[in-house]
Amino acid sequence: MKKLVSIVAEQIDKNRLPSVHPHHSMLYPLTHEFRKAIAARHANLCLEKVQILHKAPYKFGRELQGRLRIGYVSSDFGNHPTSHLMQSVPGLHDRTKVEIFCYALSPDDGTTFRSKVARESENFVDLSQVPCNGKAADKIYADGIHILVNMNGYTKGARNEIFALRPSPIQVMWLGYPGTSGANYMDYIITDGVTSPLELASQYSEKLAYMPHTFFVGDHKQMFPHLQERLILSDKIKSHNSLGILADNVAVINATDLSPLVENTDIKEIKEVVRAARPLVISAKSS
Repeated sequence: MKKLVSIVAEQIDKNRLPSVHPHHSMLYPLTHEFRKAIAARHANLCLEKVQILHKAPYKFGRELQGRLRIGYVSSDFGNHPTSHLMQSVPGLHDRTKVEIFCYALSPDDGTTFRSKVARESENFVDLSQVPCNGKAADKIYADGIHILVNMNGYTKGARNEIFALRPSPIQVMWLGYPGTSGANYMDYIITDGVTSPLELASQYSEKLAYMPHTFFVGDHKQMFPHLQERLILSDKIKSHNSLGILADNVAVINATDLSPLVENTDIKEIKEVVRAARPLVISAKSS
């Protein structure tokens, strides 16, 4: 691992494209500064790619004419976790104030997730049929988008070159990629204080736009409207006393995706903190 860090450091120092992809950088023991630098180099690569198009910068008006126009750009409008989470979002906007555009970077996969996003978006555009990033950016600009949302970041299917052309005056990151883009053409990242603590704001190239609780959305209520949450919870919830646990001594751990080393570390810490550690519930293979 030390060799990897050394190689990445040398590549960044020489302004080369790092061997580690921005998305993968989150899995390695790299500093926040390294991760930001890796993302920045990939963002600059997108700028370099669009320079060959020799396009003049787009011009934007300073006043809002009519409704606010928001464009969501994603390759994951289909059977993908992103759509599983946000498929109802386009239809939940107040259409008296906001006009929604969804720009799909992937073809129709024939799923209900794709059809729901397409049906509930006021405007649904399949940009997978427009492989030229310049022409795709022209389409977005022609639609008069005020806020363009990048839902891919550096995940599979992303076309950050479109954003590098800046077809919208305000461009933001949201949902699909939790890290920084490292790009000077992305203005904000929609996040929250837990995911992106204010003290780490310098590790983002974007300004932090905090949601009140969490930036993460879910579609449970819309997908299962017949379920009555309060009735289910009243059936399942047990009191602390009935489980023999003091009210101030509760630990809940979901270690599904953590390595055994991290799991063991968590267990040691819990034993120190939770005096009445009965019962202790740990998910997945530790259970």
